[in-house]
Amino acid sequence: MSDNKLDMLLTALTEFRSDFKEFKQENEKQSQANNEQLKGMKEHSQENKEQLKEIKEQLVRIEETVLRLEADQPAAIIGILNQINKKLDDRDSELQVLNKRLFKTESEIERLTRQ
Repeated sequence: MSDNKLDMLLTALTEFRSDFKEFKQENEKQSQANNEQLKGMKEHSQENKEQLKEIKEQLVRIEETVLRLEADQPAAIIGILNQINKKLDDRDSELQVLNKRLFKTESEIERLTRQ
């Protein structure tokens, strides 16, 4: 080969080497940027997992509260019905007393009108 061809080949190889170094550097920078993004995504994913865990725990507490309220509800209703029943019994007793008084009064009026 001639010196001219060797020089051209050497120049081409030198340019290729230079271009390859630039490509390698850019590729390393991009790889580092991708690694940083991946790290950030992993951290964000971990935060999301923790938040989801907290939400699940809150949901369990809410369900337990609802179940407890549902279990206590019949007892509360029975208590209210017992209070109503007692008040009705009191009113019935008062009405019986009033009916007796009214009957006595009507009887007395009837007796007096017959005389």
